[in-house]
Amino acid sequence: MIKELAINRVRLPLVSITLMVLFVVGGSVMLLVKWPAGPGSLDWGVLILCYLGYVFLMAASLLYVKTNK
Repeated sequence: MIKELAINRVRLPLVSITLMVLFVVGGSVMLLVKWPAGPGSLDWGVLILCYLGYVFLMAASLLYVKTNK
């Protein structure tokens, strides 16, 4: 029984974990930097994180679907 469990190990999705860490760390740094006011009196870091975050999320999703990682 123990040998059966050792054979069927689940692999971690390293690409997905790397992209999540990159988004969290990059987003945190982006929000901590003092940016000038942009459109709508929002900081550029907030705008970049909010709008380009969607592009990043879609690209990561497509990568996951294409590579199954």
